[in-house]
Amino acid sequence: MFRSEDDCARVGIESKKCNTSLALSSLALYLSLIAPAQSAVADDLGRNVDLHIPAAATLDLEPSERRNKSDAPSMSATESMEYKYKGTPVDLGGRSQARSSLVSLHRDNQVLFAATNAPLESNSASEEQSGKKSNNTGREAPELEVVVVTAQKRSENLMEVPAAISAIGGARLESQQVNSLSDLANYVPGLSMQDGGALGKRTVVIRGLSTGYSPITSSPLTATYIDDTPVGATTGARAAQFGLDVMPYDLERIEVLRGPQGTLYGAGAMGGIIKYVMRKPDLTAFESRVGGSSDYVDGSGGAVWGGRGAINIPLLTDKLGLRVSGMYQDRPGYIDNIGTGDRNSNALTQSAVRTAMLWSATEKLSLQASFMYQDIDQEDNTAVTIDAATHKPFYGDDIRSTNFAESFAQKTLFAALAIEWDLGPLKLTSSSSWSELKSNVVTELPGFGQYTPGVPDALARSIITDEVSKFVEEVRLTSSDTQRIEWMLGGLYTREEPTERYSLPSSTAAGEPLPFDLFNYYNPESVFEEQAVFGNATYKLTRRFDVSGGLRYAENKSHACTYHDGLLNPREVLNPDGPLCTSRPAEGNTTWMVNTRFHPNEDTMVYARIATGYRPGGGCTGCGSAVFETPDFFDSDEITNYEMGLKGQLYEHRLNLEVSVFYIDWNNIQISLISPRGSGYTGNGGKATSSGVELATGYQATGNLRIDATLAFTDAQLAEDAPTIGGRDGDQLPVSPRWTSSLTADYNRPVGENTALLLGASYRYRDKIYNQLPSSPNPVPLGPQNIVDISGGLVKGRTTMRLYGRNVFDNRSYTGLLDLFTPQRPMVVPVQPRTVGISVDYRF
Repeated sequence: MFRSEDDCARVGIESKKCNTSLALSSLALYLSLIAPAQSAVADDLGRNVDLHIPAAATLDLEPSERRNKSDAPSMSATESMEYKYKGTPVDLGGRSQARSSLVSLHRDNQVLFAATNAPLESNSASEEQSGKKSNNTGREAPELEVVVVTAQKRSENLMEVPAAISAIGGARLESQQVNSLSDLANYVPGLSMQDGGALGKRTVVIRGLSTGYSPITSSPLTATYIDDTPVGATTGARAAQFGLDVMPYDLERIEVLRGPQGTLYGAGAMGGIIKYVMRKPDLTAFESRVGGSSDYVDGSGGAVWGGRGAINIPLLTDKLGLRVSGMYQDRPGYIDNIGTGDRNSNALTQSAVRTAMLWSATEKLSLQASFMYQDIDQEDNTAVTIDAATHKPFYGDDIRSTNFAESFAQKTLFAALAIEWDLGPLKLTSSSSWSELKSNVVTELPGFGQYTPGVPDALARSIITDEVSKFVEEVRLTSSDTQRIEWMLGGLYTREEPTERYSLPSSTAAGEPLPFDLFNYYNPESVFEEQAVFGNATYKLTRRFDVSGGLRYAENKSHACTYHDGLLNPREVLNPDGPLCTSRPAEGNTTWMVNTRFHPNEDTMVYARIATGYRPGGGCTGCGSAVFETPDFFDSDEITNYEMGLKGQLYEHRLNLEVSVFYIDWNNIQISLISPRGSGYTGNGGKATSSGVELATGYQATGNLRIDATLAFTDAQLAEDAPTIGGRDGDQLPVSPRWTSSLTADYNRPVGENTALLLGASYRYRDKIYNQLPSSPNPVPLGPQNIVDISGGLVKGRTTMRLYGRNVFDNRSYTGLLDLFTPQRPMVVPVQPRTVGISVDYRF
C-alpha cells in the first residue's frame, strides 16, 4: 500500500491519483485493524461491510497495464478497482479469516482478476499462523476469482451455496466460441443435451432425468430463466422440445442449478435451472465494442460470417444508464439432402437485439427495464440417415434423404421490469416479465400417405406451430443476510397461453399439393394459470453451522379448446358444433426443501440437502384422438432429491473443489408414448431413480495458467417395468449418459508492449446413450463422444483476435435421435464436423 506521496512517486503515480489511493489505504487500514476489533464485542455473527470505489476513480487499462494478482496490494483506486470487504471476522457468519479484503480489477464491465490481500500488518509470523505462504517476491500466490451467483435469489459466493451449481462467465463463453446450449453440454457436470437438429430445438437433461428422444407435449424437466423470470411454457406447446437457446453475447454468466428447485422456482424446475444472467447497464462508464467472426465447416459450401456489437451509455451519471447490444450470424450448412437435391441444406441464420435501461431513482430504489428479440431460421434439419443394424451412415457421411426440406424457425420476444427497493433491514424485489416464444417445424411423415384415398403413392408431412405467450409477476421480501435468522417470503402469479396448430397436408409423389389435409388440430384459447406462495429461512446456530428450510404451495388450473378436422378426423364426428372447450380442475402442489451447512474451517463447507419438485399434469377433454388412440389427460409427476456435497478452497485459494453425491426418487413419470397407430403422446409410466457423483475443480496453476476439470457419473434407470413402452426394471433412462467429463486449459501472458498472448484447449467426453429404453423395440444407441477444441490469439491494445478450431480431430459421433419414422433408417443428429474460424473484437 501507499503510505505517502513519496511512495506514489517511486512507482510513477501522479499526485491526484495518489491522494485518492492514500485515502483508501487509510480506510483499508481501519477496516483491517480496527473494525475486526470492534466486531469482537458485537453479535458473533457480525455484519457484512462492502466498500465500493466510485466509478469516477475508474481507469480503463490497456492490456500491458494489467497486473498479476500478486500485484493487487500495490494498486491504486484510480486503476479501476472495486474493493469488497469480505473474508473478515465480520463476514460469512463471523468466521475468522486470514485475509482482510477482496480486490477485483475491472475493465469494460468485465473482471480481469480478483485476489484477496493479506492483512496490512502481515509479517512472517502472521502468515505462518494463518497458513498463508508468500512467494520469493514477498507477494501472494495467484488465487482463483470469487464467483458470485444469484441461484437462491440472493447474491452469494458460489462456494458458499449449499447446492450443486455451476457458473460460466460470459467472457469464457465467448473465448471458447460457445454458440448454443449444446456446446455447453458436458462442460458442466451432470448436464447433457438431446439435440433436435436445429438451434432452439433441444431437450436439456440434468442428472439423467429424461423421458425419451422426442418429448411431445410434456412439460420440461428443466426451467429456463432470463435473470429473475422464466421463459417458455410450463406445460403444453411442446415446451420440453422447443426452448430458448440464447446466443451467449452480452451475457454476464450462465448459471446451471442441478437438482429440483421447486421451492424457489416452482413447476418445471424438477431437474434444475438454466439461468441466463444478462449484463446490466453501467451508470458511470461509457463502453462500446464491435466484433465479427468467420467460420468454415468441413464439407460446407464455404466460409460464413457473423457480427456483433454493444454500447453502454450513462445518460445521467450515477442515475440513468442505457445498454444496447445486437448480433447476427450466418451458420454454414454441411448436410446434403439427396431427396430434395439440396447441398448444404441445413444452413441457418440467427439474429438478436437487446436493450436495457437502469434508473437509480434514489440510493435505495432502482428500476431496470429490458427488452430482447431473437430470430432463428434454419432451412433443413441437421441430421444424417443411418442404418439401424450397423449404425453407420446409410447414404454416406453428412447425407440424408427426405422428400421435403424439414425447416425450423423460432422467434422470441422478452420484456421485463425489475424493481429493487432497499428498506433498511429488508429488501423488496419485484420481477415482472412478458414473453412470447413461437416455434414452427416441418417434418416428413413416411408411410402416412397410405391414408390418402385414391392416391396410393401420396406423400405426407406435418407442419407444427407452437406458440406460448407468458406473463409472470413475482414479489419477494428478503431479510438482511447479517442476521442470525435470514428469511425470504414471496408470491408468484403466472398466466400462459400455449397454442398449437398441427396439420398433415398431403401431396402427390411429384410434390403437387392435394386439395385436402389428412389431419388438422388447433387448440385456441388455451390458458394455464398458476399462483404460488413460498418462503425459506436459514437459522445460524453457530458461526460455523446453520440449518435452512423452505416451503412452497402452488395451485394451477388450465382451460383449453380443441378443434379437429381432416380425412382422419372428420369434423362432423369430433367437432359437430365447433371447437370443444373444457377446463381442468385446479391442482394443488406442495414442494419443500431442507438443508444443513457446516464449515469445518474457513475454506471448506459441507452440506446435506433434501429437495422436492413436480411437473403439472396436462391435457383436456378432446386433446386426445380416437383415431390415433391417444388419451386426453396425463397426471403430474414428482421428484425427491437427496444430496450431500463438499466445497473447498485449497493451496492458498488456488484450487476450488466441488463434489456432490445424490440420489433421486421419481414417481408417476410423464413419458413419451407411441400409440398403436404410430402417433406420439404423453402419458404416465411408473417409477425411476437416479444416483451419481459430480465433481468440478478449477486450479490457478500460475498467474497465467488456469486449468478446469469436471467428472460426473450418473446411474439413471427405471425402478419398475414399463410394459406399455417395452421398458424393464433397471433400463437406463433415454438420453442419459453414465459418464461425462471435461478438461480445459487457458493460458495468457504478456509478449510485448500492449500485447498479450492467449492460448486455450479443451476436451469433453460423453458416454454412450440410448435414445429410447434399452429394452424397447428400437433403442437406437449412440456411441461415445470425444471432442477437442483449441484456440489461440492476441490482445493488442483494444483489439482481441482469436483463431480457433472446434472438433479439431473431426469426431464423427452423434448428439441425438431426430426421428424413428423409418425404424430401419433412423435419422440422427451429428456433432458438427471440424470447424476453423477467426474472431476479432475491438473495444472503444
